[in-house]
Amino acid sequence: MKVILAESAGFCSGVKSALRVAVDAARHQPGIFASGPLIHNSKAVRLLALRGIVSSAEQPAAGKAVLIRAHGAPPAERQAWLAAGHPLVDATCCHVASNFNLAANAAAAGRTVIVAGDRDHPEVLAILGHAGKTARLVSTPQEASTLTVKGEAVLLAQTTFSNREFTHIADILRQRLPDLQVHNTICQASERRQAEARELAEQVEVMLVVGDPESANSRRLAEAAREAGKPVFLIPDANHLDSESLQNFRLAGVTAGASTPGWITQAVAARLLRLGKKSFRNHLESLLHFLPESRLSTAFAAAGLTLGCQYLAEIPRQASLAAAAGLYVFFAHLLNRRVPDDHAVRIISGIDPFYNRHRTLLLLFAWTAVLLSLGLALQNGVASLFVPAVLATLLLARRLTEKMPLLHPLRRHPASLAIFTALGWSLTIAGPVCLASWPDPRGLATVLYVFFFVFGRTIIRDLADVDSDHLLGIATLPVAWSENKARLLMVALIGIAMAIPLGLGVGACLSQNAPPAWLLFTLLLSGLTSVSLWFGQENKWASFRDPLRQQTSLDAIGCLTGLLACLFPYPP
Repeated sequence: MKVILAESAGFCSGVKSALRVAVDAARHQPGIFASGPLIHNSKAVRLLALRGIVSSAEQPAAGKAVLIRAHGAPPAERQAWLAAGHPLVDATCCHVASNFNLAANAAAAGRTVIVAGDRDHPEVLAILGHAGKTARLVSTPQEASTLTVKGEAVLLAQTTFSNREFTHIADILRQRLPDLQVHNTICQASERRQAEARELAEQVEVMLVVGDPESANSRRLAEAAREAGKPVFLIPDANHLDSESLQNFRLAGVTAGASTPGWITQAVAARLLRLGKKSFRNHLESLLHFLPESRLSTAFAAAGLTLGCQYLAEIPRQASLAAAAGLYVFFAHLLNRRVPDDHAVRIISGIDPFYNRHRTLLLLFAWTAVLLSLGLALQNGVASLFVPAVLATLLLARRLTEKMPLLHPLRRHPASLAIFTALGWSLTIAGPVCLASWPDPRGLATVLYVFFFVFGRTIIRDLADVDSDHLLGIATLPVAWSENKARLLMVALIGIAMAIPLGLGVGACLSQNAPPAWLLFTLLLSGLTSVSLWFGQENKWASFRDPLRQQTSLDAIGCLTGLLACLFPYPP
């Protein structure tokens, strides 16, 4: 089955902010209490509970911090918590907080606040709490047609309310209340998602909305998609897919609620790809997913970079060294998958279903690959470079070091993954090239190129995974610093890597002793590196990032580098 994934699916900015506020607070004061779920997603709530953020109807222990959810809280509730001696951690969405200010200001001016929203929704209750005793709630156009209000009134909306429903309610109330002030406070992200769901539903045969049934915005997305007259399924995760009902569809659209973690949506899309009648396109898409999921594409990228570095340093092409580097990288990236350390967290989250399904087989392949890699390295006389690289990988392996307390600070440092990954790639890909070409400075240049490029490449992946890493407790630079600081570092690292082959080419031009093919290769290598910088900036503000797509794109750069090195004639 072909799958089209909505661009704006997944966490909205308010949910991202709320999760980060909550998780950061839990690091300093464990046992934070929330009077209700932080967001409407059962898996996310269970993961937060493992991080020390407990949602319960019972009263918190004395002195424990109380988390104000993304939906906000009425002033009376806030005051009650403070009076009881509980410090507050405010994770209220900025758009919801703006609604509170509008309601409070209108009430202070003597106007009646009318809220268009879902009855008993926590955000609506919080708005009504800020709007004074005269505030009124309208949930349907029918209720609007019978509403009676004296004096001036202001109409506000729940931020996740249906835009069409709100417009209908506003039109009815304008006829009944000539002095009505209308503020369409529906979040633009919610409005855009609903419009996107309608448009996508018109293009496909069936729509799937990934979200918790308790999530108002997920239900709104499903309602918006149904307007196109296509079958719509609202499911919480891939385990709830009705394969039998979906078997005969050929084109499916997938979107997700604002509270749905990205990896859950990715798992649904991956499961859909395996359904239906198999065509050449289906097989091709399955292959394009299998290569990065199995880390084979990353292994090919490493082998390609090895060939590219050999060409750059003008040493004879050695396919065995490229294979050794590819096998090492395959081992390193299988052994250190981007999954949580905690077994319970990994099982609850359901992250990386491919790894969970084939874990034993993948680990068997990983250890086989590293033995073959060391064998090839020994055969080529560069085992002294590969052994430290393997040790660096083992230092990050949770199962091998979890009982070594001295190594815990190293593994948990946010930069350790990026630095050790870059170090391992540099030793195995460019290290042999540097030894073979010494004292030619181009050999050392290849080491620096690979280190900076892979360091930046790893941060690109970190940026793509930042939302899930925050929730799952995986320490990376974007999590520990901020996305903006990590992005600046990534730009600097990729920029340095891009400048290295370009500088070699310019230097060779000035000395007038470089073949045209070699010069062209340096320009193309620099250009391919700049493409990775573009991938790092892509979807900068998008709610949903697809790490698998990012990885495929970055791996393709390494593969293209190797292909160019094979196609270009070697300098005489």
